[in-house]
Amino acid sequence: MVLHCKTALATFCKLMSIDFSLLQNCPACESSWEGQSIPLEQQHLFGNKQWFSRVVAIYDQRIDATVAWQCPDCDTCWDRETGKRRDGFNLDRLKRDNWRNGAKK
Repeated sequence: MVLHCKTALATFCKLMSIDFSLLQNCPACESSWEGQSIPLEQQHLFGNKQWFSRVVAIYDQRIDATVAWQCPDCDTCWDRETGKRRDGFNLDRLKRDNWRNGAKK
């Protein structure tokens, strides 16, 4: 029973994690993340959103997934899974690894 509860809790936490691409402002510096407006005739293609998001998705080719979100203004990062702030996120290492993986293909 305990294992089942832990699994359910982990699933719930994953489902409830914050999707930073849906936020309008940075939680750290409060700058606006609203980008260019989406043309009215194309909004249905983007979930009826009116604006593109400026938030940056940090992608890791090794696991083929977005691993963090980053504010384009203050460079603060948040973990995609937990929504927690990731101070000391090694973006340079990730860029180097992604470049090496891309160069091997």
